[in-house]
Amino acid sequence: IICSFDEVIDWGGARESVNLQQIATFTEMYSHEERLAKMIQESKMQEAKEEMKRKAAAIRSQRGDGDRLGIFGAEIGRVMNSAGLGGLAQDLGLTGQQRAMMGDAGAGSGRSGISSASYAAQQQALAASDPMASMGSGGGFGGGMGSGAFGGGSSGISSSDFGGGIGSSARATAAPVAAQAGRGGMSLGKGKKQDSLLAAMRAEGEVVDALPIPARSSAAGTSAGAAPAMSVPTEGVHLSTVEKISVTLNRDGGVESMEVKGDLMLRVLNAEKGAIQVAVKIPNASAAFQLRTHPNIDKALFSSQNVLGLKDTSRSFPVGNPLGILRWRLQSKDESMIPLMVNCWPSENGSESQVNLEFELVGSQELRDVTISVPTHTGSSAPKLVDCDVGDFSYNQRTQSAVWTIARVDSSARNGNLEFTTPLVDPSSFFPTSVSFSSKNTFLQLSIAGVSMSATGEPTTYSSDVMLSTEQYIVA
Repeated sequence: IICSFDEVIDWGGARESVNLQQIATFTEMYSHEERLAKMIQESKMQEAKEEMKRKAAAIRSQRGDGDRLGIFGAEIGRVMNSAGLGGLAQDLGLTGQQRAMMGDAGAGSGRSGISSASYAAQQQALAASDPMASMGSGGGFGGGMGSGAFGGGSSGISSSDFGGGIGSSARATAAPVAAQAGRGGMSLGKGKKQDSLLAAMRAEGEVVDALPIPARSSAAGTSAGAAPAMSVPTEGVHLSTVEKISVTLNRDGGVESMEVKGDLMLRVLNAEKGAIQVAVKIPNASAAFQLRTHPNIDKALFSSQNVLGLKDTSRSFPVGNPLGILRWRLQSKDESMIPLMVNCWPSENGSESQVNLEFELVGSQELRDVTISVPTHTGSSAPKLVDCDVGDFSYNQRTQSAVWTIARVDSSARNGNLEFTTPLVDPSSFFPTSVSFSSKNTFLQLSIAGVSMSATGEPTTYSSDVMLSTEQYIVA
């Protein structure tokens, strides 16, 4: 009615010249705009409801992930306790007592985390029940591990919580920890449980040693001044001759492939000795070896004088990082060139599989740390050793393989035999048999004749080492 009356009277109060049909038309137009505004409002309300549902679902998902993470943390704590790392589990809040205290604090704060004050209170309670547990955790994580870290919250650890914990807990425990360390130090877990864990790892074939105990000295300067001994004497210039050999032998004793890759690596440690030339001797160089120099090396100088130097004599070799200045390659199927011939003879003997292994040194190279590994696929059932005339025999339960190790193979001990039995398996299960070794004798008998300065030709001191190792050596 008001809208209709408004169409008849203008702003000045005078009557407008309109009829009933025009008034009805104008009124319907106003109603259409009103309906359009209501539709827009309802659409916005619907979008707000959908957004609220999505956020609620995201919150529920985060809480579910936190619960699952709490279960995972409890499982880690159980495994660490069984492995003799109970002290570390308590420091990380993975023990049942600490998780219960964290759960209580998290429930009171709506899964929002533990403040530094509440964490300190928990540590005092732990100290009353287990003084050794609080000793390891006083200054480790600081003040605020949120319940979401292991119990399923969403806040976790905040930077302010770290500051509060370090300021209070670390100061409170600094003196007792220092006094305890002065008397004899702290140990992680219990010694017997640690020894049992290492024994279990060794039983699975892992090569592990006991944790080292650092020697305590009355004078701090004595231990600080001691320097570790270097395995290779290194001068301002160091040259390394490195070769990798890859061999594939067939089960009949033939050679399928053989490849040798070598590098002469130069490492300059003194910038004053960067502009140098390296003279080499290659007595057995032949067409069988493919030699290539670095692109920056003067190839003409190397071809004529066997000297490795830069094309631009005003430049220097890079300092600090090793640089390959010479590379060579050898490919052959000649059985007389391989260093070690290995044969594996599996056979069936009733309800068992019998395996005979033998090796023979082909050339005159001295091989060290020879290891022959035969896959058995017998699970936890270790093979039974029948005979081993040289070296040591062991079983790697993790890789399920029989391992034959020989410290050294040379002209005085060129051959070896090994025999063992396993539960009956397919003979092909014992392949591929892998071999590894190292040697100080390379195929390319390269030697360093001398190192001199490029500008003056004056000789300079250098150090060198030689190493041949296996990249892949298998019987397939």
